[in-house]
Amino acid sequence: MKKCLMLLFCLLLLGSAAFAAEFTMSFGGGFEFFGDWTTATTQFDADITMPPIPFPVTATTKSDQTITDLNYGGYLFFDATYVQLNVSFYGGSTSLESENNTYVSGNKVDSNTTPFDKTTSSMSIGLLGKYPFELNKFTLFPMIGVSYQIFFSGAYGDDYAKNSIETKASDFNSLWFNVGGGVNYALTEKIFINFEALYGFKLMPTEYDKNSDDFIEGKDNGKRTSGWVNTFTARLGVGYRFK
Repeated sequence: MKKCLMLLFCLLLLGSAAFAAEFTMSFGGGFEFFGDWTTATTQFDADITMPPIPFPVTATTKSDQTITDLNYGGYLFFDATYVQLNVSFYGGSTSLESENNTYVSGNKVDSNTTPFDKTTSSMSIGLLGKYPFELNKFTLFPMIGVSYQIFFSGAYGDDYAKNSIETKASDFNSLWFNVGGGVNYALTEKIFINFEALYGFKLMPTEYDKNSDDFIEGKDNGKRTSGWVNTFTARLGVGYRFK
């Protein structure tokens, strides 16, 4: 985490040095929604007993896992024309559902769905590069950057641990890449409304991802066959321009 925060700070300094002569400064905050949707497919082999066959047979279990992570809260931002630093604080909920299908010789012999839920609290620190275009009272700007989400609470409970995957809140800390845009609408010379929308994806696996992969790969022919994470951020707030 310290390395990620240092990277964000260094990028802010570099951006500030590049455009120092043209800076206008502003700060503000408001409401933020952040959601991410994860899908993953895994499979492994195991011996099972299947009546009326009196001896174990090799079966393949294929699991389709979906995770929906919804976060609501507020954000603060400091804007220096071409660079924006933002800090967000969330409360949220995460639901995980795993559909498990067992196959013997290509035929499905068993199927079950396992749900898990948790509530979370977290914060996010982000750095975005931006390029503004002035249009009367509107300022439009594309944005690109990174953010690091830090979890304070939220771990799957005892039922999940029964599957040999124990979790703690920090296992879900995530580094995200974000791209999108925003618009400011000037109410007065100093005060403006801020709206931003960003799409993103995870830059590297979390500790939870690594532990889940280790659990699957520890089984016969265990592997992750596919996976994807999509994120969306929406912010609406008020800013004050002081330079």
